[in-house]
Amino acid sequence: PEAFAFERCCAVVMDEFHCFNDADRGIVWEMTLGFLPKHIKTLLLSATVGNSIEFLSWLRRSHGRNLELVQGTERKVPL
Repeated sequence: PEAFAFERCCAVVMDEFHCFNDADRGIVWEMTLGFLPKHIKTLLLSATVGNSIEFLSWLRRSHGRNLELVQGTERKVPL
């Protein structure tokens, strides 16, 4: 917190969020979410997140935030 003032920040966008499931890199994503002040809104983007309902439930319990899952099945570019 002393390295960055969050007073002027209202949201954080995290792309490629499926990296959260990576054993080596996932802790960085988790710590980032954990250290964000409560007033910061988050937008977590990924085309391939598995267990999204369970993840949403964990994030809701861990951070006490009202969250909404937005998902779709249409892909503009195939994987």
